[in-house]
Amino acid sequence: HAVTDSQIDAAVRFARTEGDAALPAGNPRLRAALKLSRAASPSPARIDAGVVTTCRQGGLSAPAIVELICWLSVLQMLHRLCCFYPRP
Repeated sequence: HAVTDSQIDAAVRFARTEGDAALPAGNPRLRAALKLSRAASPSPARIDAGVVTTCRQGGLSAPAIVELICWLSVLQMLHRLCCFYPRP
């Protein structure tokens, strides 16, 4: 999907930090998706007005937001199942 190693490294750095200081520069839709993903991942989710504003400014469409949240919930479900039923 044309994702470079440096883009993956930047996303990992952002995921490991608090705040927006490590948010990768460049594509505003990517920035919005990363910020939304990080805010929606914990339980309870930490989606606030700043995340909503970033999604609007980044041009993240409603279908893209729904798809992102659905994938996050599937990944969280798989993670929980793997923790509950560990490999032998």
